[in-house]
Amino acid sequence: KLCLSSLKIWRDIEKEAGVKLIRMTGELDFASERIDELRGVEQTLARFNVPFEVLTGTQVNERFPGFSLPPNSHAIYNPLAGVLNPTLAMATMQKLAKELGTEIRELSPVMSVVAEHQNGAAPLAAITLANGAQVRGRQCIVTAGPWTEKLLEMPGSDSVKLQPIATFGAYWKCKQELYTPDKFPVFIKYGYPEVYGLPMMNAHEGVKICRHDGPDVNPDHREGVLQPADEQDQLQTFIADNFSHVDSSVPNQVDHCMYTMTPDANFILDFLPIPSSTNAIPVMKNIVVGAGFSGHGAKMTPVVGQILVDLALEGTTSHSTELFQRTRAVTKLEHYSFPMSSL
Repeated sequence: KLCLSSLKIWRDIEKEAGVKLIRMTGELDFASERIDELRGVEQTLARFNVPFEVLTGTQVNERFPGFSLPPNSHAIYNPLAGVLNPTLAMATMQKLAKELGTEIRELSPVMSVVAEHQNGAAPLAAITLANGAQVRGRQCIVTAGPWTEKLLEMPGSDSVKLQPIATFGAYWKCKQELYTPDKFPVFIKYGYPEVYGLPMMNAHEGVKICRHDGPDVNPDHREGVLQPADEQDQLQTFIADNFSHVDSSVPNQVDHCMYTMTPDANFILDFLPIPSSTNAIPVMKNIVVGAGFSGHGAKMTPVVGQILVDLALEGTTSHSTELFQRTRAVTKLEHYSFPMSSL
């Protein structure tokens, strides 16, 4: 539901800004067998009336020659998916925000966000920047990515934990005519190791095929962090076994980035608990946190933004947020996965 709602808003943003942000490609979800994750995909697509087809590996290979899946693989294809250009999307949203009067302070590291109590009045959110400047306001939304837990020092042992990890976006040389957006859908391969891929958006990069995991990392000290050799070997073996027209010997390009993981790979969209002078930890409604997007949050940015603004200004939202509460009960995934809420 979040994805479908976000897609509509992305289209509105494209129209308002006069730019193209999304290239529709369809999506292929597959595994070596019909595992629970794929059953969940089918159920979710059916629930929201998204058209889909169930395919064998042989049928996938015939329709999309860029794949060479084992014949008995189980796959689900749906046409309502594509590739979002995140760099252009960010620049576009900043441009539209500035046109509405938003002040954006670039290269301004935030050192702390705290609640200042006002002699019985509602507390103010106080933001301290690296240069010593302070910004105060009645409401504050914090979306600090892998720095969130360090910045906010979220109190309470019942808070869902945030763990930054290093990830590696690998691009591979390929038979280019088979991997263009009109010939090759985005894909998710379920079952360890979980892998995802995008079509070739730029000829000089190649096709993107990456693992959906990585080692824990300190966001302030991530220089020199490399993908473990065994994980790289597993990825290369997967590519060789499933993409016969991709050169799996060495990546053509590797981009380094970070995910901020939660134990169940669902987001945190909630209020920050603010300590008082007593031992109690009340939940104040003037600092709102958006974090833990676990590698699948960018596409849902428009609706996530709506939820955070609703919480900050109204104290509630019409969107269902039980999955995203800071103190929810979580079941730690055996390995990093794509939860059903990503659909």
